[in-house]
Amino acid sequence: TVDGCLTQQELSKVQPGLGTIMIEVGYRAWVAPYAAHGGNWELARYEVKEMAEYMESGAITRPGNSNALLYFMDDDGLPQVESALNAEDITAFDTAYAHMLDQCNACHVARGHSEVNYHMPSTPPQDLKLTP
Repeated sequence: TVDGCLTQQELSKVQPGLGTIMIEVGYRAWVAPYAAHGGNWELARYEVKEMAEYMESGAITRPGNSNALLYFMDDDGLPQVESALNAEDITAFDTAYAHMLDQCNACHVARGHSEVNYHMPSTPPQDLKLTP
């Protein structure tokens, strides 16, 4: 702008929408289980932490979705995955991760995006070392 300041409305228009943010979330949701199963617990924890940070950004930039995002991050979704990762318990992780995906897809439906149905890719990402 002429005075160098943007209004909140102008700023919201240049921020990525949830669709863009969810691409990052989805990538990290792909890496985390392959890293956990490879025994790279540190990488798995990092990817889940990054998922939370992206979703937190989405809750700030898209406040209409903040309740759903914050509930997922704080109550039902990520905390169970984080707990299993911290315990390095692959069985608990698999259970928590499956529940997390169910929660993600239920949220997509509730938000009017039933066409977005995330499922775990059957092949691991090739760009990261998934074992320690």
